Amino acid sequence: MKFNFRNILGPLLLLSCIASFSQKVSWDDSQAKKWPEATCKVEIRSTFDGSLQPAVAFKAQAANRPLLISLHTWSGDYTQEDSLVIQAIEEDYNYIHPNFRGANNTPAACASDAAIQDVEDAIKYGVQSLGADPKEIHVIGVSGGGYMTMMCYMRIKTPVKSFSSWVGISDLESWYYESIGRKQKYAQDILNCLGAGTVFNGTAARERSPVFQDRSVQKGTLHLYAGIHDGYQGSVPVSQTLHFYNRVVTDLFPKELASKISESEMNEILASQTSRISYPEKLGNRTVHLVRRKGPVSVTIFEGKHEMVIPVALQLVPIGSSDIFKTMHIVGIGDSNGANENGWISQLRKSLPWTTVLNYCKPGRTIGFDNNGDTTLNALKLIKDQLKDAAEKFDNKVDWVVLALGTNDAKNIFDGREVEVVQNFQKLFAQLITFRDRMQPGCRIMVVLPPPVSTHAATTGKYEGAEERLTFFGKNFRDIAKQAGAVVVDSYNLFLNEKDTFTVDGIHLNEESQAKWARQMIRQMRGQ
Repeated sequence: MKFNFRNILGPLLLLSCIASFSQKVSWDDSQAKKWPEATCKVEIRSTFDGSLQPAVAFKAQAANRPLLISLHTWSGDYTQEDSLVIQAIEEDYNYIHPNFRGANNTPAACASDAAIQDVEDAIKYGVQSLGADPKEIHVIGVSGGGYMTMMCYMRIKTPVKSFSSWVGISDLESWYYESIGRKQKYAQDILNCLGAGTVFNGTAARERSPVFQDRSVQKGTLHLYAGIHDGYQGSVPVSQTLHFYNRVVTDLFPKELASKISESEMNEILASQTSRISYPEKLGNRTVHLVRRKGPVSVTIFEGKHEMVIPVALQLVPIGSSDIFKTMHIVGIGDSNGANENGWISQLRKSLPWTTVLNYCKPGRTIGFDNNGDTTLNALKLIKDQLKDAAEKFDNKVDWVVLALGTNDAKNIFDGREVEVVQNFQKLFAQLITFRDRMQPGCRIMVVLPPPVSTHAATTGKYEGAEERLTFFGKNFRDIAKQAGAVVVDSYNLFLNEKDTFTVDGIHLNEESQAKWARQMIRQMRGQ
């Protein structure tokens, strides 16, 4: 696409549409360069050498919104596609993808003084020219971007609220020899960065290594993530992340050696690629093998390789007052849109860190009818047993019950029974209120209004006339839920303008829409 150019003093021109930008971006593909039309190319004056440094940026529509500084990978530059940009636009976060001197194969790049200053300049640009909230600045990167995130944590002076490093490199010297052993190109890249030709310079490598920097000047939080199989199935051994965690914790808490990861623990993780500790919660839908937190620093080793876990990565950025370590137990009650492999239940599991979701969804389920004579499709008859089962499995610590029903009740076989559907909903909802008030103090209820059906489905087949029924249901379900203090997600209006494109068959949401649906639920859970 063609970018618009603006310098640091000029206004930033942004378009309102996002365009057809795939959410399945390969973050480590340095050749992928498609960007949403809502973004623009900008040029930021370097305070290091006066040069104009390019970046991709998005200006939030609302004032005083957070700023996300997303750093490209080792072999990429500012034009490299970024999986986080779509989410940043949807959340209306200011966003900058700086160049910081491009791919790490020249002395000018690779955490040089100039590159570090470029990131700091990008932060200042975000506050001054995009109008970002200076108290909500967040730096995040993966692989080479994770490396630079670590370096920025140690070096940049502008206050930053959080740094999130995924599968980063902390020690160029050890990585150089690790890369030689794996016969990877990164060994030559490091030599090129050090200006060493064919002779490795350990002193120069340590000068560009986060783990060998002086004590961090930052007071922001640092969150480190690595896949346990990285190094075996990837280019950066997990030890790079673990050693950096130990280094920072030693600086901050020199007398508390127990806070560090022991050599035996580290060796076990490296050798066995697993852990003896079983964590019940998930990082999205990933098993967690190790979690260590001390003060403002955390490290998480997850089931994975050399990767950033999308879309959970942005949910783990501590924007606002959100507690990124809060465990949540969610109960989902719905129909086929929740039961499907890529349905909203699956999307919640992928997107929410430290969360367990119980799935009580089934295709064909109604609010209170024996659909096709099947009593297991009648939610009203099942609700007591499902809630009791959930309370037992979650040890009476249910945080949310999400109810997403009504689509099957809109079939034309139930035409003329709309009032009965609302009465069934009222009875079903009363059971949820009883569960909340008597058994689960602190539990919250979310009612997801049924989405529209396509024009074709609403005029032919078993959903003929469904639109009128769905509109009637939505109004009444909302009123009942609101009166009892439940949270309502208006899926009908969320998809109304794309009612003929958001499903696979006119009824069932496609994967992209399921993800959008889940993100709307998550915003409501977080009070956004």
